[in-house]
Amino acid sequence: MQLVNYQLFSQSIIWKYFVTMFKLIHICSSNINEIHDGIGNKLSITAQLTAKGCIGLIIAFVHGWKMTLVMLSIAPIILIMFMIGSMIFGKVFFQELQAFERAGTIAEEVLSSVRTVLAFNGIEHEQTR
Repeated sequence: MQLVNYQLFSQSIIWKYFVTMFKLIHICSSNINEIHDGIGNKLSITAQLTAKGCIGLIIAFVHGWKMTLVMLSIAPIILIMFMIGSMIFGKVFFQELQAFERAGTIAEEVLSSVRTVLAFNGIEHEQTR
């Protein structure tokens, strides 16, 4: 929380004029579920799968070392493919997150000033926005 406060207060004064209160709340609380997923049981699952992989590799060497060497020679190619896939997924996820942030900001702005939108007949404009 101190890091968030530091980042908010270290912004220039111009930034504070252009960021609405609703966008600020959305920025502060947008990734709470992602942080919770990251802190959850991911570390224990990773340790478990790593141990299973190492034990499986040892058993494979004991039973058929030639086939294990063939599979290990293909492993770097598979790892590179997974890395490329995860990079693409990360970029797409970031773009999706930005799109949801923009949509959430617009929705909060419209819902907070629904009387003004109705008073000036701005329903069509807000729907296209």
